[in-house]
Amino acid sequence: MPIPINPSLAPQPDTVLPTIGVEYKITSAGELAGGIASLIFIGSLLAIFICILFSGLQWLTSGADKSKLQNARSRLMNCLIGLAIVSMTLALLILLQTFFGFDVFNPGVI
Repeated sequence: MPIPINPSLAPQPDTVLPTIGVEYKITSAGELAGGIASLIFIGSLLAIFICILFSGLQWLTSGADKSKLQNARSRLMNCLIGLAIVSMTLALLILLQTFFGFDVFNPGVI
């Protein structure tokens, strides 16, 4: 039995699909600061993710060597502390945004 298809859900021939490229124009210092803050958060989360991966790999390859295991454990704890710091900073920014009504990551919207 064929499945009925709703023709209204099919893409229309004159539909313009969104592009992949990003066009971003900075018109104020607030937008520049918001863009930099977004890049810092994305970069720090990416660095923490890579740090956790390498710490786990170091832990797995440490074998029976106690010093290598201790180094891997301390590196992993440092990564998790960094993740906690970044998370608390983001939570603080969201809290300030809620109380004061400004948007750090999208300063053009009030």
